[in-house]
Order: sequence, then C-alpha cells, then structure tokens
Amino acid sequence: KLGGDVRVSAGEAEWEAPALAWTGSEYGILWREFVPDAPGSNTGTVRTLFARLDASGQSLGAPLEVAGEIAAQTLLWDGTQFVAAWSDNGHIWMARLDAGGQRVAPDVQLVPASAGPDRYPALAFTGSGYALAWLHGADDFSRSVMFARFDLSGSMIGTATTASTQLDAAAARPSLAWNGSGYGLAWEDME
Repeated sequence: KLGGDVRVSAGEAEWEAPALAWTGSEYGILWREFVPDAPGSNTGTVRTLFARLDASGQSLGAPLEVAGEIAAQTLLWDGTQFVAAWSDNGHIWMARLDAGGQRVAPDVQLVPASAGPDRYPALAFTGSGYALAWLHGADDFSRSVMFARFDLSGSMIGTATTASTQLDAAAARPSLAWNGSGYGLAWEDME
C-alpha cells in the first residue's frame, strides 16, 4: 500500500459500488451514493456521481451527477474520454464524458428493451470501439451472460451473443477484458 486512504464522498452520504479508471495522469471514479433524508433515516436520495482525482487521490473538482438510482456501473478511459455504463430499471445505458467529466453526447441505451432485466454491465475498449458483457434474465435459473460490440458512438455492431446460459439466481458481475486480439470474460455463478 502506498499512501493513506482517501475519502471521496463527504457528509452523511453512504456510497457503494465504485468504478475506477486511470487516464495516464489522473483517475476518474464513478459511484452510487445514498443521502438520507435525516440522520439514521432509511429514506433519501440515491444518485450516481463521477469525480476526477489526481494521482494521489485528491479531488480535482466537485463531483458531477451522472445518473439517478441505478443497479450497477462500470467506467473506462478510452484514451480521449471516460465511458460509463450502468443498468437502470433493467436497461443498460452509456455516457461519454470528456477529460473534465462533462458529457460529450446524449446518453445512449446500449441494450434494447427485452424480456427480463439486463444488468451488471462490464465494458472493454478495443482501440476502435467498445465491447459490453452483461447479465440478462430474471432472478431464477434463466439468467444468461450476454456479449456485444459497439462503435465509438454506442451503436451495436451486429447482434448480441449469448456467452453462457442457465446460470443460477446468484449469477452476477461479469468482468470483460480486451488483450489486443480477443476478449476475456468472467462472471460469478454459485453452481
């Protein structure tokens, strides 16, 4: 471990599910934050925030709200911009943020509406586009891990592919990587 811990959020907020990306000189971080209506309250506001941090973890400006209450998120740096993806009410969305964290285009729904929710997105950058893996299906034994490729604007190239089927209800959190010529894909499954 190098250096001490750095708290990114402030105040009474509880935060979870951070996603971190490195630009070569600074970090981008995306997280979900719950702000209670009153201290100790179970009700409040949920939002998803993005912030830039220097190499030592110190804030480079105020956090920016990217989305409201979402289920899961992922973040990457593609060499010119941050790309965030998240699931919201069973749909997967993408936002592109410039180096300062400002949106460069309207959000794009990556996965069209389908039977069963889509969630737990994982992004990879190939140098010329993006790849996305996600979990599809209800909370029973009909979940699948899906995979699709997208151009730089977020338009799907071809169709989505099923990477694995018949996963149990505890299946979650795919992870995706590009090695220069192919993809590595992993996910949780309790079988």
